[in-house]
Amino acid sequence: MLDVRFKDGTRCALAYGTLMKIFFSPADQLKLAFASGIVVIEGRRLITLYDLLRRHRARYVQEGTLAEEGLKPEDSAHIDHIHFENPEEDEV
Repeated sequence: MLDVRFKDGTRCALAYGTLMKIFFSPADQLKLAFASGIVVIEGRRLITLYDLLRRHRARYVQEGTLAEEGLKPEDSAHIDHIHFENPEEDEV
């Protein structure tokens, strides 16, 4: 499963088996289409994350803070925001 981790400590695990499509935008946005809805990931340098997700190799995706971004190497991915495109479906 892919563990989706939010800044506030909330988590949601989604089954890779229900991941139907991944869309990468050069404007640094990923859209993950799961059977239960769409997860939108916004940040910087996300192409490496796209490749990990495509191969089902990412264990988790996690929103970062500005302080964390400053500590990362310049070419590392950073996730600013994660949200569900269908908010009514994001809770069990």
